[in-house]
Amino acid sequence: MSLQVQFIYDTPHREVASILNDLYDACTSASLIAGFMTVEGIESILQPIASQPSKLSTLVVGAGTWRAFDAFDRLLSLGVAPDRLQVHLGHTRLTDLTP
Repeated sequence: MSLQVQFIYDTPHREVASILNDLYDACTSASLIAGFMTVEGIESILQPIASQPSKLSTLVVGAGTWRAFDAFDRLLSLGVAPDRLQVHLGHTRLTDLTP
């Protein structure tokens, strides 16, 4: 089994979706990390995930729009396991919130 990493800077948005769709179709397991997610972004890669939800081992999102996080509910309804969807807001250590 080989690991494939591809940085897709400076790639037109519609091309990013086709690259991700092709990679998802070809892989046995996928981990996706997005710094910011929009509902349009998740919908552009939804078809291959919907057809094979068990391939998605992890989806980590740093931030997103309210509607984008609604897309998490859609992924859950398609059969993606809840423990595979994560939000990471960038905090790396506990912070003291006492006044």
